[in-house]
Amino acid sequence: MLHGLTLLWVGYAFAMGLRAVCRNLEPVCLWIDVIFRERRAAPQ
Repeated sequence: MLHGLTLLWVGYAFAMGLRAVCRNLEPVCLWIDVIFRERRAAPQ
């Protein structure tokens, strides 16, 4: 239970940090977004 909660906090902190970085590096963020979309769209 504690381990799952820790992972949740780490994920949350990572997401917040990523959003802060994205504000500074918007082109990079858009590029990452495109890559993720292509990966999701690709047949498995």
